[in-house]
Amino acid sequence: MINLTNMWRATGGVEHKRFKEWIEFKGNIDFVLKNLNDSKWMPKGCNSTHLEVSDIITRKRGRYGGTYAHWQIALAYAKYLSPEFHIWCNEVVRDRLNLRLSEVWKSLLKKRLYVDVSSSLKILKSDLLVCNFKGDDQSPL
Repeated sequence: MINLTNMWRATGGVEHKRFKEWIEFKGNIDFVLKNLNDSKWMPKGCNSTHLEVSDIITRKRGRYGGTYAHWQIALAYAKYLSPEFHIWCNEVVRDRLNLRLSEVWKSLLKKRLYVDVSSSLKILKSDLLVCNFKGDDQSPL
């Protein structure tokens, strides 16, 4: 969940740009309601087949308080706050996705490299055993 109150403050805290104002626009509430039953919005570990608004938008009081929402709602709200802020948010999301992808590729490459080296060693070992079994003085090395 992303703190929408902090987003609002970061863009200057203009009173008429609060989340409460944004959500009251018909298109925005429709956006939220339409996606309540979308399985892609389900939080990890959620066993329910239906989301409530409180599952994707919550309010917390006290220290670290504010209005928190699903990341897709946060990006839509960022667009409302300011075009520059929206661009910045999209760049942050893209960078995070690229970082995750590069970590996945590195992990896959390490696994693949290990498999390739392991397979090569097994082949080499079997070649050496065959040469030794035949009594060949010539090794594949």
